[in-house]
Amino acid sequence: MQTLKPRARQLSAFTWCVTNRNGISAFGPTLDGVLAAYFRCVLHTMTEPRR
Repeated sequence: MQTLKPRARQLSAFTWCVTNRNGISAFGPTLDGVLAAYFRCVLHTMTEPRR
């Protein structure tokens, strides 16, 4: 499975955004929590059956 490199950006004092070039994004108060949510989302979308 090929993964895309995510980009993390701090939007404010308590908000992080992680996104990739395909438009998958995750937001949250801590970087580690946002990265966990991002990778859960990526794994979910990459393992969906294609129709």
